[in-house]
This record gives sequence, structure tokens and C-alpha cells, in this order.
Amino acid sequence: MIRIDEVLLKKYFSRQCTAEEEQAVLDYLTAPHPDYAMLHALFSSEAVHIEPEVMPHAMARNLAKALKKAVAETRPDGKLVSMRAVYKRWYLAGAAAVLIPLMIAGYRMAVQSPAAKNKSNAAAAIAADKAKRLINSSSETRLAVMPDGTHIWLMAYSSVSYHPVQYATQQREVYLEGEAFFEVAQNQQQPFSVKHGNLVTQVLGTTFNMEAYEEERSIRVALMQGKVAVQSLDANGNTSARQMLNPGQMLSYRKATGAMNMRRMLTNNEDDYRKGYFVLNDIPLSDALHRIERKYHTHIQVSTADIADRRVTAVFKSGTAAEILQNILFIHGLHFKIQGDTVRITR
Repeated sequence: MIRIDEVLLKKYFSRQCTAEEEQAVLDYLTAPHPDYAMLHALFSSEAVHIEPEVMPHAMARNLAKALKKAVAETRPDGKLVSMRAVYKRWYLAGAAAVLIPLMIAGYRMAVQSPAAKNKSNAAAAIAADKAKRLINSSSETRLAVMPDGTHIWLMAYSSVSYHPVQYATQQREVYLEGEAFFEVAQNQQQPFSVKHGNLVTQVLGTTFNMEAYEEERSIRVALMQGKVAVQSLDANGNTSARQMLNPGQMLSYRKATGAMNMRRMLTNNEDDYRKGYFVLNDIPLSDALHRIERKYHTHIQVSTADIADRRVTAVFKSGTAAEILQNILFIHGLHFKIQGDTVRITR
């Protein structure tokens, strides 16, 4: 009989097991009561290297349920996963059904409601279906995994809301505040949509980024893979405009006028979003400054005339507010001075 210990588990997650060892590990992980303490210690290690997960979807789903139970027992009311910490510890790739290290690390996610056994129970469940909100209350990017396996990377101080029963049984619909990168699990029977205000982005299975900040004049949808339909709704909920996006395209929707503008993306590296980098994808300088204020809790003072018609495209792996400002203002011939928590920008 093969003994299950940390050494063997590390071999499994780094894809170094024999077929016999792999089967033993899978049997162990999907048993009713694996050693949660050992798993937690393993995934908290700084040294483990994770290759793309190869566990079958159904098996991974069962393991996910067990690990969520373990998380609830060991880490009360866990938060969404910090991508900066995750990428320090793990190499993550592929689109696994469940990324086990993230499950163990802990994240706030509503558990999918059980399917109703008959129509009356289903109706009652839908009537009592209260919205769940996943909030990233930090300045770093956080990852949430939805019940269907869809991955949502929430940017700083962003959130998504959804109704668990409706999401599981009818339409997969979420409402976004802020910015998020989506990797949508394919399900042709249940399309996935993201809403903000009167704008709806509909997909079947794809990867895209959506920027929906309340303080900005436009909503932007940038498509990396697949195809999405973006539509605006009138006061009666009817479609007033609709655009299809292909990979490499970004749509900008003007809130005040309803105008839609399509352009090619200047940066479209998916990993920039997954790794929690600060991505400014061809946006007005004024919006970039708002996002720096939001992320770094600072106040920026600038004359509107000094930044009119100026745009920014940049990706920052890390950096302070001052370092980022230095980079994006230099190319526009602008300067800044920091006084306490206030930044003053001048020509």
C-alpha cells in the first residue's frame, strides 16, 4: 500500500508521480476525510511548484466541496485569494476545473444551492434566492471561483454580485462594480452575462476584461479569446444597440450618449490580469489617475486642461503610486509633487 505524505503530494502536484502513485493520491484526495491539516500545511509552503491540474472535472468538483469544508473549519470567513501571494508560491497554468491551492488558501464564495427535487421546490428556491456579493476590499487583485468553474479576477476594490440559485439553474448572470478579468466556463445551455448599468456583455465561454468604474465616463470590454456580444438596453429593457467583439478588440461604451466605439487592443496579454498586474489599456489619462487614487488611497489634484485628450497604455508588475505616476506623466511632459496624501500635477 502506498503511503500518502507531503513528499508524495508534492510529486503529484508537480506531475512527477507514476500512474500507480497518481491513482493512490486521487483516491486519497477524494476520500470522505483526507488529512486537512497536512493539506493546509502543504499548500501554505513557499516551495511547492504546481503544474497544470489534470484531475478529472467530476473528481475535482467533489474535492472542491471537501476542501471548502476544510477551509471553513480552519480559516473563519476567508477572503478572496491574493494573486500576488499566489504567484509568489505557485506556478498556475491551464484552465483546471478547480485549482486546489486556491481552494485551500481560502476565498469568500457562496456555495451553490442544491438543485430542487421538483418544480415546487425549485420555485420556492428561486423566490428565496438572495443576491451574494463577492467583494475585493484590498488594493491587490483577488480570484474568485464560481460554482460552474468560471474564474473571476477582481481588481482593487471591485465586486461582483449574483443570485446562486438562478446562476445554477437558469442564467449565469453577474453584476460588476469596478473591474474584473473573466475566464468563463463553457456551457451552451446557460450563457454567461456581465451587467453594469444598462450595458450587458454576453458570452458562452471565453476570456475577457471588463472595466465598469462608477466614476468613469465609459465602460470598456476587451476580448482575448472567443467571442462576446455587448448590448445596451433602453428604459424598457429592450436592446438599443449591439456589437460583436472578436479577439484583440476593445469596445468603449459612453454612458452619457450610449455611443459604442470599437478599436484594436494595444495590450492583450491575459497573464497580466491573472497575475494581478496594474493594467492601463489605452484609457484616458484622467481615468488612469482615478484608478491610482482608488488603488493607493491618495488624492490627486490636476487641471482638466493639462490632461485633456491624453491617453495611457501601460502594464505595471508592481510599484508605488509615485513610481507609477513618474512613468505615465513623464511621457506627457507633466510633473507632480506629493504633499502628505495629496498629489499635485503640473506642467
